[in-house]
Amino acid sequence: MTHPATFWNKIATKYAQDPVLDEAAYNFTCERSISYLRPGFRALEIGCGTGPTAIRLRPHVSTFEATDISEAMIDIAKGRQTQTAPDHQVSFRVASAPDSFADGIAYDAVFAHSLLHLVPDPEALLARVAQAVPPGGYFISKTPCLGARGMALQSAAMRVMIPLMQLIGKAPPVVRFFSTEGLEAMITRAGFDVVEAGSFPGGKPPSYYIVARRRG
Repeated sequence: MTHPATFWNKIATKYAQDPVLDEAAYNFTCERSISYLRPGFRALEIGCGTGPTAIRLRPHVSTFEATDISEAMIDIAKGRQTQTAPDHQVSFRVASAPDSFADGIAYDAVFAHSLLHLVPDPEALLARVAQAVPPGGYFISKTPCLGARGMALQSAAMRVMIPLMQLIGKAPPVVRFFSTEGLEAMITRAGFDVVEAGSFPGGKPPSYYIVARRRG
């Protein structure tokens, strides 16, 4: 199996050049996320890719760290920041999702965009997020739900195609088929209450946006 860093390093340049699938939906969810942020917040994005979301959210918090398993993605993110946001610095660094958290550091908001369906153990990752977010803090995610209700035929086809694509290095090493209900339940079990959720864009598979608050 291809190592995740190898896969994402290979496609980093193309990934950075690809347009946003639905710019209106992306802008909407960014603005919703911003509405939960405060100037004194310490924020972290895990699986930040080439950094556009971290850079966009950075002016609305005190500090913002962003990690990705791909060195090539982080290099692109740093270059993008230099060109577009030199006055609001994101601390970009290379790290796997579970290794993104420094011991003893608390985050008021943790973000994970298009990540949870790609990690080997999402429940363990969510447990680590819960350790890092104090009561009242936020976990904000957006996840393609490839096993969503009404997608039986599409899901069946993807379950056949994706393993074949993985064999030739054309798909990520791990791809999970969440339902929207299953995704919410998993986040809830980790110690969060869902305060906002919705599918953006409206097509299939739904990209499911969730704002969850850490329970006290």
